[in-house]
Amino acid sequence: MILFGRTVAFAIAVALPILLARKLTPGALGLYKQVFLVVNTAMNVVPLGFGMNVYYFLPRERERRGPVVFNTILILCAAGLLAGLAVTLWPGILSLVSKEPEIRRYAAWIGATIILWIPCTLVEILPIANQELKLAMTVSIVAQILRTGLFLTAAILWGTVESLIWAAIAYGVFVVGVFLYYLALRFPRFWRHIDFHLLGEQLSYATPLGLMGMVWYFQSDLHNYFVSNQFGAAAFAVYSIGCFQLPLVQLLSEATSSVLISQMAALQRDNQTDQILYLALRSMRKLAAVMFPVYAFLMVVGPQFIEFLFSDRYLASWPIFRINLTLLPLGVLMFDPIVRAYAEYRYLLLKIKLAFFVALLAALWWATPRFGMIGAISSVMIIGVADRAVQTWIFGRVLRFGRRHWPLLMAPTKLALSAAAAAALAAAVRLPLLGSRPVVVLLACGTVFTLAYLAFVKMFGVAEPNEIQFLAQALLRPVQEIGRRMGWNRVSADPTNLN
Repeated sequence: MILFGRTVAFAIAVALPILLARKLTPGALGLYKQVFLVVNTAMNVVPLGFGMNVYYFLPRERERRGPVVFNTILILCAAGLLAGLAVTLWPGILSLVSKEPEIRRYAAWIGATIILWIPCTLVEILPIANQELKLAMTVSIVAQILRTGLFLTAAILWGTVESLIWAAIAYGVFVVGVFLYYLALRFPRFWRHIDFHLLGEQLSYATPLGLMGMVWYFQSDLHNYFVSNQFGAAAFAVYSIGCFQLPLVQLLSEATSSVLISQMAALQRDNQTDQILYLALRSMRKLAAVMFPVYAFLMVVGPQFIEFLFSDRYLASWPIFRINLTLLPLGVLMFDPIVRAYAEYRYLLLKIKLAFFVALLAALWWATPRFGMIGAISSVMIIGVADRAVQTWIFGRVLRFGRRHWPLLMAPTKLALSAAAAAALAAAVRLPLLGSRPVVVLLACGTVFTLAYLAFVKMFGVAEPNEIQFLAQALLRPVQEIGRRMGWNRVSADPTNLN
């Protein structure tokens, strides 16, 4: 349900970066991305991931649900206020992002956006922690419709960075109001009691994980600061498109992680280590079914993909995009739910994250001036691969991975081979189409790749019967509902018996 909601939200939001790339000049687009680089950094770093603690405490503290929520909101509001005031009162902080003085003009507006958006991070987290999955799905869709609608309206009517920031502020005001209404319904009078002992427990649980998340975020985003600061807004626009994060893949990872956190926490509480490992490997298999083919396909048609979405002005982004894609297959390794289930390892992981952060900082400091934007993204890729390799070794030992689990890795291996074989066929189709319009290349290669990938998956026998049945039911359910309302005969969910 969460994945469905976020997928619909993705379908709505996908038009925004495309329109902005075509509507704004590279300089204005780069400035817009610099502004929201600051906002996103504040949202991901300043609260230290404290909002995520509700996944752990809300199901366990049935008698203290109100204080859990109140403590969380209190910390997030305080974090947002401190960060927003810091940017507003000391706009020189923004020089870390860009040496261009223009960004300082927006300091107060950036501060207002941060103050509103940090508490908004709870809007979807809290319903999931409260086991309201349908509501979480609805919130995800509606919030994305509202945010995208406001940004698109600002881009179409005014097309300025100022208008986009005002759209962000309007979105924050509306979401905060709706969130307060939700809290009044689900947690009435939650503000009446503050439990300092519980707050200490929450801080003890969340702070190490938050510090680790902060280091991870900087490890993921530090290169943007180096490039933005050293090469200016227009070059940063090219670089940021090269670092374009595929929204659907990102949403798939976030939805999977949201579900796994609570499930693994419950299994760990019952000391069911084998079930945690089995769940982790099953999630890897399902993520691989999407991430491996997406990676293989984009490695073949990446230039046409960039030109189709963002116009030929950003073809220079392809070398960056190609290196950035290297980390995509590693996204099948979901470590965050395991870390949160085995909280006793959070300090070890924090030390490792700090070590890799220092290594990345040194690599960016050395490589960016010498090799430019390629040096920056290459540093990110190398450190990212090393980081995931170390975490895989650590959690393999924690979960007692051994030879008896090797058969569970056969499915991801077969999926990788299927994607590689389909990519080879798509590359052969692409050669005679070079010079054609991007949409023609994408359609032709996409058709060949999809049919070939599905054929290889079927040949290898990767898909299980219950998964085929589930997909058939999911695809036919809307048709069944329409038929029921219109009085048609029941539509069978059996793909071999379509009445």
